[in-house]
Amino acid sequence: MNPQFCTSILAIALLLGVAFATLDDAHNAVPFSYNGELNGTKHWGKLSPSFQACESGNHQSPVNIITSQALLNKTLGPLYTNYSGAADATIINSGSVIGVHFEGYVGDLWTEGKKYSLKQIHWHTPAEHQIDGKIYPAALHVVHEADDGSVAVVASIFNYGRQDPLIQEIKPYLNKLAGPNTKGNKIPIGKLDTKYLRQNTQRYYRYRGSLTTPPCTEAVLWSVLPEFPEIITSASKKFQIYRNSSVF
Repeated sequence: MNPQFCTSILAIALLLGVAFATLDDAHNAVPFSYNGELNGTKHWGKLSPSFQACESGNHQSPVNIITSQALLNKTLGPLYTNYSGAADATIINSGSVIGVHFEGYVGDLWTEGKKYSLKQIHWHTPAEHQIDGKIYPAALHVVHEADDGSVAVVASIFNYGRQDPLIQEIKPYLNKLAGPNTKGNKIPIGKLDTKYLRQNTQRYYRYRGSLTTPPCTEAVLWSVLPEFPEIITSASKKFQIYRNSSVF
């Protein structure tokens, strides 16, 4: 079946075990990178016993979504979010990605009859998920966690084009994190409007995978949106600085 995006809810049928993902940052003490000879992606599973899923996991993310193989799942409802209008936030340079962590309760994502609370957002460049083998310049991951510790991530994949309004709003803080020796830096940014993150859509690719960085914990519920927002080249290059870092 060749899926059409106009009215369908799309899903990739993948089965998982029951291990829960975690948002715990304790693994950050173990250095890893994307490009290093000793601690690059091919070696993540050997860097720490807690990273073994990166090498031996059966349902690892990211994936290449083949649209012709996507299955229509009529039992899935729309993605529904009820984020608050604005929330206190802190922008963080982790060394491999730039992220925004929200303080306190911000709102929820409802999917498959379960509530996941919004915790943080972060960018990857280039985008980690591919669609029909195409690599896109960047992606925004909106990360949620349920009361039982399970994780749901909504991924928006960017094309080059106009400036994204969310990136435009936090641009002054990004500039402060663009210099050398900024790994681990945290900058409170006050109230950040969550209107840029709200999703109430029936069009998404659904599968169960993993965290895309160590410890690569599985049982993450992924929703990858097939509609592409835009990002300007300069913003993508700014995020690229952190992905190329070898010190995380």
